[in-house]
Amino acid sequence: MGIETFNENSTILWKKLENDGYSGIMHYKPFSEQYWNEKPKIVLCNYEILGYENQTINSISHEHFKGLITYNKSKTVHYTAVFANALKSRLESKDFSKKDMKKSYYEIDKIWKSMENMVYMNIRPTSGKNSGRLNKTETHSLIKKYKIEIRDYINSLDADIFVISTKDSVDLINYLYDLKDNKLVFNGKTRINNMFIYSVKHFAWFFTYSYYYKKANEIVNDIYHK
Repeated sequence: MGIETFNENSTILWKKLENDGYSGIMHYKPFSEQYWNEKPKIVLCNYEILGYENQTINSISHEHFKGLITYNKSKTVHYTAVFANALKSRLESKDFSKKDMKKSYYEIDKIWKSMENMVYMNIRPTSGKNSGRLNKTETHSLIKKYKIEIRDYINSLDADIFVISTKDSVDLINYLYDLKDNKLVFNGKTRINNMFIYSVKHFAWFFTYSYYYKKANEIVNDIYHK
């Protein structure tokens, strides 16, 4: 797979959503074309984004992502970037401690740049309304309706590491991939072909440095010994 397959599959998903009259369609893409040359390729997937429901089509560029941290003050995005930087640093065999991870919370440019060659997305392909809680009913409905398209979209990212947050996302992944013998469990992991999928807690609601530092090290160990 590569960028051509991704462009084809993502267009199919987005066009179907648009033709079916959905608004708030999220065009999640790799932040840079260098993503396709990365080893390993990393995708960080949260549950849903809020506040874009009134715009038919929305894109989150790398620059826009920084704005979600600095101007929108999104805790989910901010802590996702803290984790991403820790994971990248550990993958590069840097002497990166839990203390360094705590310090990085305030190093906005550093954690933002660490994601330049990654993918940031949500499992829900459209924006939710800012209700203060997960829009599970809408999300499950979309995953069920566009199961094939969403699965093809994820597959075309050709990820080596796919980190997905929140407990409810576990059931969605198992449904998308019809997992039975090697089901994903909350806080656990599974492997589909060359893609390791890791379940983690919601970044904003349950973030602790000990938990996410341990998770980063677990991922690094798996990648180095696969």
